[in-house]
Amino acid sequence: MSSKWKALIVVSLVFNAAVLGTLAFGVVHRAGFRRRMHVTHRPPELPFEARCRHLAKHMKLPCDKAECFEMMMMESNEQADELKGSLAQARDELIELLSMEEPDRDAVMDKVEEISALQGGLEKLLVQRLLQTYTILDHEERIKFLNLLKRRMSPACPGRGPGRPCVSPRKG
Repeated sequence: MSSKWKALIVVSLVFNAAVLGTLAFGVVHRAGFRRRMHVTHRPPELPFEARCRHLAKHMKLPCDKAECFEMMMMESNEQADELKGSLAQARDELIELLSMEEPDRDAVMDKVEEISALQGGLEKLLVQRLLQTYTILDHEERIKFLNLLKRRMSPACPGRGPGRPCVSPRKG
C-alpha cells in the first residue's frame, strides 16, 4: 500500500474519531443540561409543613409568630386534605360516568354539582385559614402574605397550582 493511501486512511480515522467524539460530547452535555433544567424549573414538591416554614421565613416572621403561623396552617391542612381526597374521588367518578357508551346526562350533571360543592368548600376553608392568620399577623405581615399568595396564584406564575410554589423571578 502506498504512503498516500496510508496517510488518507489515517486522516479518515482521525476525522471519524473527531466526529464521534463531538457527538458523544454533545449527547453527554445535553443530558447534563436537561438535568440542570429540571432542577432549575421544576423544584421538587415540599411537604406542607416545610412549605409553611419556608413561607414564614420568607415573610421574616419572628420565631413566636412563625410557630403559631405554621401550627395554624397545619391544623387546617388536615381538613383541606380530606376535601381534596373527596374531590379527587368525585372527579374519578365523573370520568367513569363520562366513559360509558351512553353517559347518563343527569348523573353527569349531578356529579358536576357535587364537584362544584366540594371545590366551594375547599375555597371556603382556605379563606377561613387566611382569616385565622389575621389573628397573629400584623397589617404589614398580612400585606406581605397576600402579595405572596397573589403572585403564586397569578396566571404568569409557572409553578402555580396546589402545592406548587411560584418560581417566577419577580421580586415581592
